[in-house]
Parts: sequence; C-alpha cells; structure tokens
Amino acid sequence: MGERERTDAQRVVLSLARLNLALSTAAARAAKDPDLASIQPILVLFALDMDGPMRPTGIQELTGLSSGGVTKLVERLEQKGLVSRKAGAVSDDRRGVLVELTRRGRNTVRSMADSMAGALPEARPVATDLAEALRV
Repeated sequence: MGERERTDAQRVVLSLARLNLALSTAAARAAKDPDLASIQPILVLFALDMDGPMRPTGIQELTGLSSGGVTKLVERLEQKGLVSRKAGAVSDDRRGVLVELTRRGRNTVRSMADSMAGALPEARPVATDLAEALRV
C-alpha cells in the first residue's frame, strides 16, 4: 500500500468518526439517554422504524454483534420501553421472535432523527471531506 492510499484511508476514517460524533451527539441530546448515542442502538431503532419488525438474526447482520450481544441490546432497549419482542410472530416458526418498536420507541426515533437533521448543516463539511477522500 502506498502513502497516498494510506492517507486516503486515514482521511476516510477521520471523516466518518467526525460525522458519527456529530450525529450521535445530536441523537443523544434528543433521546436524553447517553446509552442511545452509540451506533448499534441507533442502527436498530432507525432500521425498525424504516423497515418494520425484524428477527434478531436481522439485527445481528445489521450491527455485526454476536447473538448474545443482540440479546443484551434488545433487552436494554426493551427495558427502556423502546422495543418489544413478540414470540410466535413469524409464520411457519412458532419459536420465532420479532423485535418491533413501541409507540415510545417510534417517538424517540422521530425525535432523534429530527435532532440529527438539525445537525446536518454542521455535518455537511465533514460529509464533503468524506466524499473528497473517497474519490480515488
């Protein structure tokens, strides 16, 4: 790997980290819960809002967490009243579980998304830097 590729990779990582920081800070501010500021809860909550209920294996694929990690994450979100698990909700699989947003979860997601949208003006220069770093 040459010096230019290494520098480009570093610029991409730094841009992504800055973008993540700006958006997760906005999300945490809106949710009033620092536990929701990390990427995995945001991914899960937003995916459930946009795509509807999903199986834990879908959450595992989305987040890259182990099955145990998904269980712990879903339990935390469930304890906060943001998601619920419905057993037997999968056709042809009586043991299948679906995770879905609760009304409180949907309201939290909307508040987080609105706050993140408000942070976009400050995130745009970072996104521009990222796009520039990705031009090879």
